[in-house]
Amino acid sequence: MNFIKSVWRFAIKTKWRQKFHVIAVVLLAAWARFCILFVPYKWYRNVLGQRSDPADVCPLASPEQIMMAKRCGQFIERICDKLPWEAKCLVQAMVFSVYARFYKIPYVLQVGMAKANRQASETAVPSAVISAGQAIAGSKADQETNQNKEAPQWLAHAWVQVGPWVVTGGDDGGLKEFTILSSYHSKFSYLSPTV
Repeated sequence: MNFIKSVWRFAIKTKWRQKFHVIAVVLLAAWARFCILFVPYKWYRNVLGQRSDPADVCPLASPEQIMMAKRCGQFIERICDKLPWEAKCLVQAMVFSVYARFYKIPYVLQVGMAKANRQASETAVPSAVISAGQAIAGSKADQETNQNKEAPQWLAHAWVQVGPWVVTGGDDGGLKEFTILSSYHSKFSYLSPTV
């Protein structure tokens, strides 16, 4: 019902330019979610950008590009929070990568994992909790003790960085707990070590 009210308010009160951007974000988020669920990763990985080493790098960006990236990131997060399907960090990062290419904003998209028992920041909301399989024990007593133990869980998360700022996926404080598995950067970004 909240989604329907939002759509109704949007249809009546917003300007055409803003309607275009909202519709673009909704369609891109739907496409990104569909790709994540049904399409093999190798077919849509180029949307994320060029693969780079998962090192601590950030793209060089002008102050205007950083401000535009922050506005786009906030806009994408606001729209994706209201969608009736799940549009968390990876979907938002994919949508932002398309927007960043359109506005020629250099970015680095990073995907990482962390153990679930760590204290994750509330602003860095993981997209998935992954349970590891339990080991098969030899004796009956070992099997009973293994059933009482919980399997370790992992948190998966994706975020986009422009300059020294994280524009989608939370703030930089909670992201330091994640181990970076893969990084993607825009084709026109010049990478420099982070400070």
